[in-house]
Amino acid sequence: MIKNIYNLRVEKKMLKIADGIEIETLTKPIIGKLHHAHCSSIVAFPDGELLAGWYHAITEANHNQKIYLSRKLKGETEWTEPVPMPDPSKTRFDGNPVLWIAPDTGLLWNFYNVGYGWSVCWAKSRTSKDRGHTWTKPKNVYPLISRGIKNPPILTSKGWYVLPAYVEFKFLRAVFFISKNRGKSWKQSRKVDLKPEIIPQGYEEKKGRQVEQPTLIEREDGSLFALCRNDGRPMKRMLQTESHDGGFTWTPAVNGKLPNPAGGFNMIKLTNGNVAIVYNHAPAPQNEVKWRNPLSIALSEDDGKTWQYRRNLLEWHPDENQETSQALKFEYPTLTEGLDNNIHITWSLSHPEKIDDKDYRFTDIQYTFVTEDWIKQRPYFEEAWELN
Repeated sequence: MIKNIYNLRVEKKMLKIADGIEIETLTKPIIGKLHHAHCSSIVAFPDGELLAGWYHAITEANHNQKIYLSRKLKGETEWTEPVPMPDPSKTRFDGNPVLWIAPDTGLLWNFYNVGYGWSVCWAKSRTSKDRGHTWTKPKNVYPLISRGIKNPPILTSKGWYVLPAYVEFKFLRAVFFISKNRGKSWKQSRKVDLKPEIIPQGYEEKKGRQVEQPTLIEREDGSLFALCRNDGRPMKRMLQTESHDGGFTWTPAVNGKLPNPAGGFNMIKLTNGNVAIVYNHAPAPQNEVKWRNPLSIALSEDDGKTWQYRRNLLEWHPDENQETSQALKFEYPTLTEGLDNNIHITWSLSHPEKIDDKDYRFTDIQYTFVTEDWIKQRPYFEEAWELN
């Protein structure tokens, strides 16, 4: 069941929703009719309150793009009306908010990008002591441009914060920012390269280009393990890399076990030590209809070395004559663990709409939650589709 979606012009027989979940839509047109709400983030406070953030504008990277927040209070059934984060930057846009509650201090962080384009943006941070109602002034994470933010940091056993990021200017390469003083200052790691032997023929001049938007965990042995997005062609799978010095240097990235059709994803370590990842379980296709579809969640009991369980949350089943412009896409999912160990998930729903007899593609933020027991109802499987 999908709640709160307006005028979703799709054929229900093509949209498949997993049993046992309810999907809520957090957004609606805020700026006129056209809108693009994307790149969400979510955190859970100890008492069960949820806070979600995303960027919202008429189109992506529009000059009036701002970060919006919505919360779901403990015991409530509805999300609050989205409100813009106060004191936006004076550059062209604010985007890619990443909310994070520091486990050692309880402080709420927002890491985000400001600038005039994704390849020439700055990484900024703000903190809040009142659950996001008020915020400190922005601070630079790093002084140079083209440091993209997509996924939250982690607190390591060393007491360091490690924030995943990526350089988009010229070549797409993952980097990490390390803070040994609770975010007062940050140092950049070495850039992550591709292992030469996995670079396909014809892509030698694009070494490292596909390594972006990392997400990471700390393994039981103290090493760091990261999975990275690629551009979907020709690598087709997530790329993985490891660090054995707290995040300053990383092994050359190699092909991982999970598919990646040029989309973002998020991985976290749960309180019981298992690892959960929300992503699109679809190899890079020949046509675009199946990109970023289905929306899947997988569980690992061995620090991400293998994946034992997997479920699909949403699937879009196009017919053979389906036009690419009419396809649904489930994009940039993210997750967090909350009260009672529920796993809370948000993502962008990209869907076609018709206004004044013209076809448009809108993007909205959706939410659901699952339990680990729900994921464990099905062992891991390689096929894309699960739902009938």
